[in-house]
Amino acid sequence: MGFVAMIGLIFGPLVSLLFAAWFYVRWQNEEDEELALYTNEPRCLLMHTASLSPKTTRATQGVAVMTIKPKYYLERVAPVEETGITNPARYRTRTIPAVGALVKPEDSDEKQITLL
Repeated sequence: MGFVAMIGLIFGPLVSLLFAAWFYVRWQNEEDEELALYTNEPRCLLMHTASLSPKTTRATQGVAVMTIKPKYYLERVAPVEETGITNPARYRTRTIPAVGALVKPEDSDEKQITLL
């Protein structure tokens, strides 16, 4: 029984975060847009919300958008305009679920401060 509870503790936050992102896109924002999904690996995936299919039955649990290794998790979801990505073609995908690309230093939100 403890093993099942541990699996729930690991995958529960991931599933709820993915569902929250899907809920935000579909009900709060009526128009389609491009979102950036960041993991703590650090990987990034750009996906268009039109590629998400709506829930078809009551038994459907959700849509898998990003394939994440077990020890990593989805850190944040943001519109592409709010990110510092300079080369968006590197992070786009045509099919979902996808792994995403490693974030390059020039595309990272954390910029190194220079003295001169």
